[in-house]
Amino acid sequence: MNKLFSLIPVLCLTLHLKSQTPTLTRDINTNYLSSNPTVLFAHGNTLFFTAQNNTTQGNELWKTDGTDSGTVMIKDIYSGTGSSNPNNYCGIGSMVYFTANNGINGVELWRTDGTESGTYLVKDIRSGGNSSSPSKLTNFNGKLLFTADNGINGQELWISDGTDSGTVMVKDIRSGATSSTIADIVIYNNRAYFTANDGTYGSEFWVSDGSDTGTRMLKDIRPGSSASSITGTTIFNNKLYFAANDGTTGPELWTSDGTDSGTVLYQDHVKGAGGCSPSLLTVVNNTLYFKGSNAVYGTELMKINGTDTIQVIDVDPYGSSTPADLTNVAGTLFFTASVDNGRELYVSDGTKAGTKLTRDLYPIQTD
Repeated sequence: MNKLFSLIPVLCLTLHLKSQTPTLTRDINTNYLSSNPTVLFAHGNTLFFTAQNNTTQGNELWKTDGTDSGTVMIKDIYSGTGSSNPNNYCGIGSMVYFTANNGINGVELWRTDGTESGTYLVKDIRSGGNSSSPSKLTNFNGKLLFTADNGINGQELWISDGTDSGTVMVKDIRSGATSSTIADIVIYNNRAYFTANDGTYGSEFWVSDGSDTGTRMLKDIRPGSSASSITGTTIFNNKLYFAANDGTTGPELWTSDGTDSGTVLYQDHVKGAGGCSPSLLTVVNNTLYFKGSNAVYGTELMKINGTDTIQVIDVDPYGSSTPADLTNVAGTLFFTASVDNGRELYVSDGTKAGTKLTRDLYPIQTD
């Protein structure tokens, strides 16, 4: 995705910021060294990020409002030259949750209001110096939903109201120390939908209302212990869409209204066990785009509008364009594709005629 994301800022500057000149907000590390700002996260009017300002402090939590004086380190979480490496940001209300290592408790859950005094460890989930390694931090109806390993139950689903006592495990989905391998958390109709493996049915579709009793497997898409390999869960037209393999049709596009009976195969696009292998599901306006394959067109850009069957936009009529980096930019689909002139940046309105090369940025020289 690096190529596309390096191009989009240029496009935005060209289209919207012609009168502005990019400037350095602040020379954070003045010792002729790089501060290496990383993990940029915008919340409200503030940009949070990780940076190193000198040789006496490591990678710590910073913020900026875009000015020199407004670019400051919030807190030296790992005191001294050690790095706390803030990561996995999630904003809820006026708070930003993240993970960090203070050198004592390992990688745990932290919160900040943008001030030093308001930046602190929420809970030492895995007591001592070992890390609980919180991940998949998600805003769930004003609370924080995430996964963590307390050293007893493996990596499982947790919820937090921002306090120590209010940070608890939702459910030990896979009993014992083995992790349930939670992935693809999506909030839909005030419920959290995700994939998990309970050790009996394989990795399948689950739903949770944030309580133990309200957390259950939604549907065993691939009956038995084999995983249905759900990926790319996306909300479109007030339903969930995702790729899954039921063991018969192969990896195809599925849809769900949040119920067992309403979780169904959208279309068996490639007959048999092969499947069209949908991936990179991306919503732009009233269309769901994705990368898919079939024997006629190869690997190409595909789409649905919620009522029709899967349609193919054949970018390369003579082979596979293998689209990647599908990105919604203000209601326009940009993506990269590989055709005669190599992998370049394309734009599409959802039609063959309206799918075009933006510019051949690296022309192939011929004699």
